[in-house]
Amino acid sequence: DMKSTTEAKQKIEDTMRQAIAGRELFLQFQPRVDLRTGYIIALEALVRWRHPEHGVLLPASFLSDAEENGVIVDIGREVLEQACDFLGRRQRAGQPLLRVALNSSSREFSHPSYVSNISNVLDRHGLAPETLEVELREDGLNNNHQLGLEVMSQLRDLGVRRSLDAFGEGMSDLNYVQKLPLTHIKVARSAINRISDDPRSGSVVKALIDIGHDLGLRVIAKGVENRRQLEFLRAN
Repeated sequence: DMKSTTEAKQKIEDTMRQAIAGRELFLQFQPRVDLRTGYIIALEALVRWRHPEHGVLLPASFLSDAEENGVIVDIGREVLEQACDFLGRRQRAGQPLLRVALNSSSREFSHPSYVSNISNVLDRHGLAPETLEVELREDGLNNNHQLGLEVMSQLRDLGVRRSLDAFGEGMSDLNYVQKLPLTHIKVARSAINRISDDPRSGSVVKALIDIGHDLGLRVIAKGVENRRQLEFLRAN
């Protein structure tokens, strides 16, 4: 009921902007593991909000509102800044390179200065572009095929890695996917969750993996939760 009023929506937006200014947003990192070696080869940055009243909030609690009111652009820039600061501190400490992947919404990559801002932040932190990976969701790219292709091409020219997120979650335009200058695809969590002891349960996931490999891309499985899923993915 609160969200239905203009006043309440404005209050939500103001609170989010205060959270950015007050450094209430922070990152946690999820490991990406190479199934052939068992080594962590990259990290995925996940944003959290340390809310002064409600404690730590997960993205599902606030990102949809941020997408609606446009604050998602500023949140994305804050996430990029914190991720690059993290990478810079690791680099200065002489620690092994671990690439960091960031999620990007359609509203973010539609912003005219999206790619130039990434370039500027990387330069400011003294980071090579290939240390960063940008994940764009398939449904977001489908909203504007030409813009998605242009942004992906600009990221490729910059040297940043490009990942198609949530592949197989909805309707896929494979002709369009083939045109995108990707380095990775991420098989949707919903598809991974369907892998079970039933011999046929992984057929869709295997098809998605095969498409990725046939396109010459690295394939990432999202949300692996149990050993049955792990063994199926290792085999495929």
